[in-house]
Amino acid sequence: AFVVLGLFLTGIFFTPLFTRDRTEAMLDRLASCGVGSVKFYRWKLVLTAGFRVLLAIAAAAVLTRFGLAALSISTVWWIFPAAAYCALISACLTVCFGDGVTAAAAFGLGGLFLIGGVLPRQMLPDWLTAIGDLSPFGAAEAWLAPVFGGKPDLLPLLASLVWAAIAILLLVRSTRGTRPFGKRNAAF
Repeated sequence: AFVVLGLFLTGIFFTPLFTRDRTEAMLDRLASCGVGSVKFYRWKLVLTAGFRVLLAIAAAAVLTRFGLAALSISTVWWIFPAAAYCALISACLTVCFGDGVTAAAAFGLGGLFLIGGVLPRQMLPDWLTAIGDLSPFGAAEAWLAPVFGGKPDLLPLLASLVWAAIAILLLVRSTRGTRPFGKRNAAF
């Protein structure tokens, strides 16, 4: 749970990457070059996901040394979709709320509570842990479960695909929303 929290909170470091160049003038210049929302965010997401992959592998390697994780060739592949998912959700929070720090902190601490990172899961009601498992934070934890000796749960993994689709739609919509008065290019 705390590795997932770390992956989400690293979005704070990338707040300027996702917010600074979203001005109307910049988007107009990009649109004139044929750069749409997908091209605009693609390399930013790849960069931030790559950073998270390295961070998660390092954390899992250290925790494996202490017997708290089971990092191996077969489990390391689960880190890649987890990092990409966390990068996408963090980017969406940053772009949609404009303040990556507040959104990431509130989202991270709320998710940590719902999945049993603050209080043990046994002390939480079943309905609350079910909500936590299907939350974006719980879905990210499901991707990393094999790295820490758990089994991937299909329902949270499917929920992560739904959350990812929503995040993509919000990113595209927020890019369009920064261009007022209907001056939208078909590329966006």
